Amino acid sequence: MSKGSWIRPGKGYQDNYDRIFNQVRPLHTVSIVAQGQSWREWIPGDETWAINAMALRVPHDLLFQMDDCRVQESRARLNSSIGTLVEVLLCHPRFLTCKAYPEYEGAEVFPLKEVAGDLGRCYFNSTVAYAVAYAIYRKVKRIQLYGADFTYPNAHKAEMGRACVEYWLGVAESRGIDVVLPETTTLFDMNVSHETKPYGFCDPYTVTDTLELIDKPLPTAEEIESRYN
Repeated sequence: MSKGSWIRPGKGYQDNYDRIFNQVRPLHTVSIVAQGQSWREWIPGDETWAINAMALRVPHDLLFQMDDCRVQESRARLNSSIGTLVEVLLCHPRFLTCKAYPEYEGAEVFPLKEVAGDLGRCYFNSTVAYAVAYAIYRKVKRIQLYGADFTYPNAHKAEMGRACVEYWLGVAESRGIDVVLPETTTLFDMNVSHETKPYGFCDPYTVTDTLELIDKPLPTAEEIESRYN
């Protein structure tokens, strides 16, 4: 696997490789792409930041892989997909992680002290959460988040982390950052029918996009009970 072969492929890219990766530039829009189903709605921003194995699926400018690389090496004996990721990390030009080792030339330690100090809380229980917080720290204007789905209808055991990511997205919006999510993600219940939101008001009213309330027929008791079942 050649160094940088999966990153922003295109004519002339390799020549500009060092110029791009050796400077921190102001960013307007960052697209963060994780491995959930909604990644297919991905739209690139000024930069695309890949999460873990998405390094092999989307052209990107930065990779987040927060697990210790040598721990991943030990896991690779039991998991072939992790073995593939380790191969990527060994020749990747720039990724943020928890500890840098000399054999991983592109590894940079995530600036935990600086990010947590700026944002006021050290609440990170998933790699996606680190990426969102880092975008806030970088003072981007817009965060587009794809593939951070965590739960699916009738399946809520995939992995922890949804609450943490939603918390940081709330922090982002509180700081004036525009948050863009695909309609199919479960974050912020984006995939839930608009007919059932907002809770309470959805029964006596139709709530328009401008929050105008229009009277509508009330549902039957059976219809209400079916929602909870």
